[in-house]
Amino acid sequence: MTALVALVVLILGCITPLVGQGSDASGHPVSEFRLSSSIFRHIEKVIEVAPGVLVVLDADRPFWIPERKLYTINVKANQVKELKLSLAQGASPILLIDIATSGSPNEFLVSDIGGHRLFRFDLNGKQMWSKWLQNPGIAPHGITMSGDLKSVNVGACKPVKYFVDDGCTLLHEYSLPDGNYIGGTIETDPIAVQNKLLALETYRLDSIERKGLLFADSAVRKLFVRDASGKKIRTFDIKSNILKPIPLQNPAAGVPNWSSQYTMMAVLSTKSGHTAVFRGPKPMEDLVFVVNPLTGKQIVTDRTVAGNVVGRSLDRKYLFICRREPGSLILSATVIQ
Repeated sequence: MTALVALVVLILGCITPLVGQGSDASGHPVSEFRLSSSIFRHIEKVIEVAPGVLVVLDADRPFWIPERKLYTINVKANQVKELKLSLAQGASPILLIDIATSGSPNEFLVSDIGGHRLFRFDLNGKQMWSKWLQNPGIAPHGITMSGDLKSVNVGACKPVKYFVDDGCTLLHEYSLPDGNYIGGTIETDPIAVQNKLLALETYRLDSIERKGLLFADSAVRKLFVRDASGKKIRTFDIKSNILKPIPLQNPAAGVPNWSSQYTMMAVLSTKSGHTAVFRGPKPMEDLVFVVNPLTGKQIVTDRTVAGNVVGRSLDRKYLFICRREPGSLILSATVIQ
């Protein structure tokens, strides 16, 4: 792993130069930020909506949805601010579950697991578009735009039959800008149904350049890739000497302690390849795997990262990694190779 550093410090909402400017071999500037832990608690995700403009999804604690907040960081303007989302009068509050780039500079997508809605906002928090997911009725998890920007993809459970225990259709697509439902693809893996892992399922997805889609079910050690036609799906098994299959669960006993299991936290389509990120017993240490998209060969296995992988850059060259130091969180851009 090569850490690429450009070194800006953010303290109590103010950005000031720390050391200087850094760049990689191609001359692309990269950045490292020191984020005050009095503001940022647990960074869940970072997206780059325009070059040097970041949106940060921050939580009070891991996996805690009710008290999530959004912040923007403008590197060039040396500005950071909390982002308040403006909704129509009388609209129910948003329970943030995921954010994604929208394809439009300085705008982004939000999925609301509470109201079963999708939104697009600008960086002032103004609502630009919304969609209530009543067709079909699903509670959205992961979201991403298609590579051609003509549709939005949503990871959510729609029962295949009558009951969730029979498995779900996991990936759903809506056309833009009208929001019409196109259809659903990818069903729950048989292993997840057999081992009763449905309570552990969370859906991770990322667009692939042009129109393909990278997708995963967090409870299963596999990557799914849907091609540009939307019809062909390839499956890649994640090979590991550390990850173990999640054993048979007893739903009546409640959801098991997540800290004792490795679960897939993100899938990211990068220049290095299809990247899968797992988190396990050590909360600030992730495992990274990379698959070559052309050959299907796994080219990075069990790579330990000191921190949490929380997103990728807009140009797909870098992963955003957050690590903790006394009194602060460090957000850096890194290449895994």
